[in-house]
Amino acid sequence: MSHDARGRLSRIQSPTLVLVGDEDILTPSERFSRAMAREIPNARLVVVPEVGHALLWEQPDAVNGALQTFLLAA
Repeated sequence: MSHDARGRLSRIQSPTLVLVGDEDILTPSERFSRAMAREIPNARLVVVPEVGHALLWEQPDAVNGALQTFLLAA
């Protein structure tokens, strides 16, 4: 059984960071992450270049920078 919550994304009220690697084949930025960021009010999308699904391990400095920027702006 699958769970699809896409219809409820527009109800999210919290500041939201959608963070994805541009080479991620599990949650491709073009197909899923960009759509998710469009549906969540005031979401911020960050696409980390040259990174797959394990962006925390592959590019920790880029992830930390994106998180820091997002949290300081909130």
